Amino acid sequence: MRRLATALALTLLLPALAAAGELGQITGTVDGAPHDWVVINDSTSRRSAATTVMSGVRQVTLWGAASADTPESPQGALLLDFSLISVGEAMTATDARLQYLKDGYKSGYLAVEDGLTQVTLSLAEQRPDGLHLSGKFSASATFSNQIKLRLTAPLPAVRIDGSFDVVLPEQQ
Repeated sequence: MRRLATALALTLLLPALAAAGELGQITGTVDGAPHDWVVINDSTSRRSAATTVMSGVRQVTLWGAASADTPESPQGALLLDFSLISVGEAMTATDARLQYLKDGYKSGYLAVEDGLTQVTLSLAEQRPDGLHLSGKFSASATFSNQIKLRLTAPLPAVRIDGSFDVVLPEQQ
């Protein structure tokens, strides 16, 4: 019953968010500290979308802005990328990568190598307004002061865990 109430609330809430330019939200923790990110609909940069790569395969990109007031700013942004494989009616997330741009493109945390980021989908549903995805992620990320080069420092990894609920526009 609780899941039904949550699903109903999200069904009513997500169209309103999309109309306001928001595609959804990402909530999580970085090394235990809570964070919230908003996934903004930005038609000029198209940072968040589900792009069809080939039949049955989509590339999903979530750009979580630290603030809805500054969606273009990389400061504090969370980037979560993964492939979405469709087999019949089932969809599975693979090849996940995560970047937390703590100080924009200056420094942050990366989990871009195979196996460092896991994504588990609880909902993957094609709708008239886009692809509705809901799920959880977990990453073991390493500090980097060279984010653009994707080079990490030999420091202990931090945990970045969270959940997302978005309706993404489809790109061909």
